[in-house]
Amino acid sequence: MSGYLETHLMLFKKADFENWLRRPIWTLEEGIQLLFGIEPKHNVEYALRDHQKCSNPGREIIIRLDIGDRSIKSGKLKVDGDYYPAHRACELYPATFLSWVKSNGWEIPDELAGMLSSSEPVQLEPVEKNLDTRERTTLLQIIAALAAEAELDLEKHSKAAETLLAIGAKHGLEMPKKKDTIAGKLKDARDLQKTR
Repeated sequence: MSGYLETHLMLFKKADFENWLRRPIWTLEEGIQLLFGIEPKHNVEYALRDHQKCSNPGREIIIRLDIGDRSIKSGKLKVDGDYYPAHRACELYPATFLSWVKSNGWEIPDELAGMLSSSEPVQLEPVEKNLDTRERTTLLQIIAALAAEAELDLEKHSKAAETLLAIGAKHGLEMPKKKDTIAGKLKDARDLQKTR
């Protein structure tokens, strides 16, 4: 290991496995770092990227992050929670992540091995606060105004939803996963305008 990289990696703390075992969801970046027994840091690749000839574990961390990104894009590694354009921020159940690790033939630390056989946590439906009529009307008016500014035809709410998904992706914004969800809100905004 190069002296500079070794010094840099010494700045990483030893993983607090007890803490991570209690967390029901990890990101790809957190999981990869835990495989090396280090306490996860955000943007770990940035901390390591200046080392063109990284030796282990630095280079291996970077390689595995890349494999993880590609696995998510290809669907080999399924995202369990929210999906963000930056794949390393995708939410994964520890058991899902560790099963994928095992399928790659990578070693799993003893401290994490027990999670492989654990059942996945039950995903609870988010508790939604019911909007009162005035709040709902206000939000639909805002949607209608923004749609008009973007020159979206609310009569064609499904096509407008596709356009909004593309706009969201262009700006790196998290959007509902289903086009129908967006289309339904656009239709509601259209219907509200017709009654006014």
